[in-house]
Amino acid sequence: MRTMIALVALFGLAACDLLIGPERTAAVHFEVDGEPRSLRLGEFDNAQECHAAAQAVLEVVAPDGSGTYLCGFECHVEAHPDSICVS
Repeated sequence: MRTMIALVALFGLAACDLLIGPERTAAVHFEVDGEPRSLRLGEFDNAQECHAAAQAVLEVVAPDGSGTYLCGFECHVEAHPDSICVS
């Protein structure tokens, strides 16, 4: 299951990162006491800012490295763990 989540996250990162422009968002996924949680983060001017913010949040909420994130346009967290980014 974790392998599948990692693959989905990796594919999402690659797909979402192809989009260029303002208002990039992040969807961050992690667990609290075994329950899945998700956060949607702000608006970023570029992919680097998005990745840095998502990684900083994961260091706090999932210090064991178990969390994942996606960066792109309007990433939605409702479908955890299958978040999508749209253009």
